[in-house]
Amino acid sequence: MKNHPSADSMISIKRLSMAFVATTLSVTCAMITMEALAQSTSSVSSAVSNDAAAVGKKVQDTTVTAKVKAALLGTKDLSSGDIHVTTHHGTVNLAGSVPTAEQKTMAVGVASKVEGAVKVHDALEVRAH
Repeated sequence: MKNHPSADSMISIKRLSMAFVATTLSVTCAMITMEALAQSTSSVSSAVSNDAAAVGKKVQDTTVTAKVKAALLGTKDLSSGDIHVTTHHGTVNLAGSVPTAEQKTMAVGVASKVEGAVKVHDALEVRAH
């Protein structure tokens, strides 16, 4: 007499096999989802860091602009009312006009001494007398 598995035990083995396959698929899907989430979190974190750096740079440029304007206003014998100041990545841009070449030189010198001013771009014009 041969020992053959009963029909009930065959059904149980099939059910166990199907449960194993389902569990393996679930674990694999979970691992793929976790990897995708990790990559997307890394991308979001990088984007936030880049945005924060850009905002910090704009605040720094705005601070330099304010310091240059204050320095120009506080400089004796400099008519700074028509000098327009902007800053981009530490480069101070001077535009507008001054009455003399000496005041133009003075304005550029004052701006270049301000903390945070990396470079000064002079677009000032001397007004015709």
